[in-house]
Amino acid sequence: MSRYKLRDGGYPFRKIMDGKNCIGRVDENSDGSFTGRIRGFSASGSSWEDAFNAVVAAVEGIAVSELTDALISIKKSQQHTQTILNWLINNAEANDGQLCFTNTDLAHVIGWPQANPALGQLISRLDWCCFRTGLPSIGCAAEETFADAWEPHANHNLVIPKEVMVRRAKTHRWTGADFEKIGRESRALKTGARKAWDDEFARNAARIMEWANAAI
Repeated sequence: MSRYKLRDGGYPFRKIMDGKNCIGRVDENSDGSFTGRIRGFSASGSSWEDAFNAVVAAVEGIAVSELTDALISIKKSQQHTQTILNWLINNAEANDGQLCFTNTDLAHVIGWPQANPALGQLISRLDWCCFRTGLPSIGCAAEETFADAWEPHANHNLVIPKEVMVRRAKTHRWTGADFEKIGRESRALKTGARKAWDDEFARNAARIMEWANAAI
């Protein structure tokens, strides 16, 4: 059972619980950011959960990426996302900032024997976070992308410039700050990747095309 929990009690703030005890709170700030506080510790975030994670990590004296399900409740998809990001950090450091991996490599990182549709959804989740932060597509940095990646489908018929995206992703010098931005965005994502993308295509397809066509 997780030790820390974030509880919405219908107040303008959310309580941070340690078992049955309220030990802190997360407040929404006037600029749309959030601040978590536990005793003398405080930390900011881009969402309720992000600030909660950040202040719990500060109290525990660890990085947010080191939070475990024993400390806070973490969805399996987020656990896999963070595991992949941690591996990619080391991969980039070992390759002078560039990424060098296959989708099978990523499958093995999370204990799967081979790339599969579930991995495709995780990569789509990572790509959503890349889009939100203005970074190149991680999925397009793979040695070979999934065959149907960025192809038109029922919810949109746009022709995505996949070759441009691949070129940008493969030449980008990835930094620890890049992966921290992606990790932060992933912790704020509360829907499935497909819904997030479908909603964005419906609302603002031009923004997606602008990101996909970004110059190297």
